[in-house]
Amino acid sequence: MLSTSPTPSPTTTSFTKLTAMPSPKHYRLLILFAVVVIDVMGAGLIIPVLPDLVQHHLGTTTANASVYGAALLIAYSVMQFVFSPIIGRLSDRYGRRPVILASLAGFSLDYVVMAFAPSYAWLFVGRCVAGITGASMTTAFAYVADISTSAHRARNFGVIGAAIGLGFILGPVLGGFLGQIDLQYPFLAASGLALVNAVAAYFFLPESLVTPLRQPSRLALTNPLGPLLRPALMGLAAALFCIQMAEQTLPSTWVYYTKLAFGWGQQQVGWSMGFAGLLIVGVQGVLVRVVVPRWGELAAITWGCLAWAVAAFVFPFVVQVGWVYALMLPYAFGGIVTPSLQALLSQRTDAAQQGTLQGSLSALTSLTAVVGPLLATGLFSYFAARSAYHFPGAPFVSAGGLVLAGGLLAWHSLRRHQPSPMAAPVATATANATDTTNLATAPPAEAELDLVA
Repeated sequence: MLSTSPTPSPTTTSFTKLTAMPSPKHYRLLILFAVVVIDVMGAGLIIPVLPDLVQHHLGTTTANASVYGAALLIAYSVMQFVFSPIIGRLSDRYGRRPVILASLAGFSLDYVVMAFAPSYAWLFVGRCVAGITGASMTTAFAYVADISTSAHRARNFGVIGAAIGLGFILGPVLGGFLGQIDLQYPFLAASGLALVNAVAAYFFLPESLVTPLRQPSRLALTNPLGPLLRPALMGLAAALFCIQMAEQTLPSTWVYYTKLAFGWGQQQVGWSMGFAGLLIVGVQGVLVRVVVPRWGELAAITWGCLAWAVAAFVFPFVVQVGWVYALMLPYAFGGIVTPSLQALLSQRTDAAQQGTLQGSLSALTSLTAVVGPLLATGLFSYFAARSAYHFPGAPFVSAGGLVLAGGLLAWHSLRRHQPSPMAAPVATATANATDTTNLATAPPAEAELDLVA
C-alpha cells in the first residue's frame, strides 16, 4: 500500500509534520509524573497535623494519640490491601483514565470530610475511604506499563517512583507550614490539589489501554495476592516483598534511632530525611534511566542489593554524622532495585492484565506497610531497652538481611524461569507484538511518543 501512494510534495510533507507534532496532551509520561507528584503531595500534606488532630478530637496524651494515629495509618493500608486488586481489575475492564479520574475526585471529597470531621470516628472513616479510592498509584503504574516498551519499563517505573519521592518531600513541608496556621488548612489544600489534579487529568491525560485489549474480569473479593502466585511471578514477587519490607525500616525507626544514637532533634532529622529523599528521587528519576538499559535488570538488582545491604549493615556502627550522610549514597543506590523488579513482573504479564498485576503489587506494598513498621519498631524497642542486649541498630541489620534475601530470590527466579535459547526469539517476538499493539492503534503522534518513552 505504501509503494503505490503518490510521493508527497515538500509543502504537503511540511504541513503533515507540522500538524502531526505532538501536543502537550501527548507527553503522557510527563503528565502522569505531575499527576503522581500532586497526588502524593496531597497525602503528605496531612502527615504533620495528624497527631495534633487526633489529640484535639480525643483529648488524650501524646502516647495514646500515637496509638490512635497508627490505627488511622493501618486502616488506610488494610483498605488498600483489600481493594487495590479490585481497582486494578476495574482499570483492565474500563480503562485507566476513568479509574484515575474517579480516584482523584474521591480523594478531593474525602479530604473535605476529614477537614470538617466532628470526631475521631469520622477521621477513621475518612482514612478508610481514602484507602479504597487510593487507586491512582495502582493505575498509574498500569498506565506506565501500557505506554512503555519492554526495554523502557524499568526506567519509566523509576520516573513514577521519583514522582512519589518528590511528592513525599514537598507534601509534609507544605503541610507543616499550613498546619501552624490552622489544622484544617492542610486537608483543604490537599482537597484542592486533588481537584486541580482531576481537572488537569481530564483535559490532558488520554486513555492508554486500547479497547481490543480490555477484557471482562471477575471483580469479586478474591485473594488480593492471587495473580502473583503464578510460577513465573512468585519468586520475583517474594523478592519485592523482602525489598519493600526493608524499605519500611528507615521511615519507621529513623527518628527514634538518631535521637537515641546522636541526640538529634526535629531539624536534624528533617534535613537527613530530606537529603535521603532527594537521593532516592535522583536515583529513580535519573540513574535508573541510565543504569538499567546498560546493565540489564538482573545486574541492576544485584548491585543495588549489595550496595544497600552494605550500607544497612554498617549504619549501626557509625559514630560520626558525616558517615551517616556518606552511607546514604549506597543506601539510595538501592533505589534501582524496586523499579527493576516491577519491570520484570510487568514483562511477564499479559498486556490485558497489567491493571490486575499492579493492583496485586499495590496490595503487596500495603501489606508491607503494615508488617514492616511492626517488625522494625519491635526490633528497635526490644534492643534499645536496657533489659536486653543494647543494639538499637538491629532494624538496619534486619533490613540488610531482607535486601540480600530479596536479591537471592530474584536471582534464583530469573535463572529458573529464564527462556531457553530456542524459545528466546519467540518470547521476544511475542513481547514486541504485545508492546506494539498499543502503538499500532494509537494516533501517529502518540505512537512516536511510545517508541521514545
